[in-house]
Amino acid sequence: MSSASSKPRPPSQLPKPPTSLSSTCVIAETAVLTGTYLITISADAVIHHRARINSAHGPVSVGQGCIISEKAVVGLSSPNVAAPGTDAGAASAGVVLENDVVVEPAAAVEGRRVGEGSTLEAGSKVCADAVVGKVSFVSFFAFHNVAPSAAWTHARGVQDFTIVFGHNQRRRERPGLERHRKMTHDMEVETLNMLIPNHLARWQSEVR
Repeated sequence: MSSASSKPRPPSQLPKPPTSLSSTCVIAETAVLTGTYLITISADAVIHHRARINSAHGPVSVGQGCIISEKAVVGLSSPNVAAPGTDAGAASAGVVLENDVVVEPAAAVEGRRVGEGSTLEAGSKVCADAVVGKVSFVSFFAFHNVAPSAAWTHARGVQDFTIVFGHNQRRRERPGLERHRKMTHDMEVETLNMLIPNHLARWQSEVR
């Protein structure tokens, strides 16, 4: 095989996925949406430059107010087979980001679900079948790969209001901070909406 044929295809040559896009989401010029399953992006979500959403192996749903940062990747990288003890439908469920999830630069998300208001730190990876609860924080330097294992069940993964750090060390988030975090997040989304030119029309197949 020649070196030319082995090079990754430019974004313009990748398969354009079916989409259901809110008219108020923001998709930067160099963001990439690719795949064959449905990609749903809800109101006020922001997809940064060079972020990638891949629906080649399952649908992807991005909730309201989510931020997918530069070079972050969301979606399954290979066909997903549900692990023993999980719902048989998990294999085809794809990836769901609930409202106000922040995926920081170069993070990768293949997990079944990331709960509302959670943050995945830059460079972290949530592996296929994993579930991250709401208002949780996953640190890259502390815990690079969030994945189901014998030590904890697929259904639980990272529980709600949990900070993951160190070598799978966890502590509970102090209650009562959700409202303040939500206010800060909403201000960031509003600012990004003003700063990032929107290229939503490039990816439209259905607009909500």
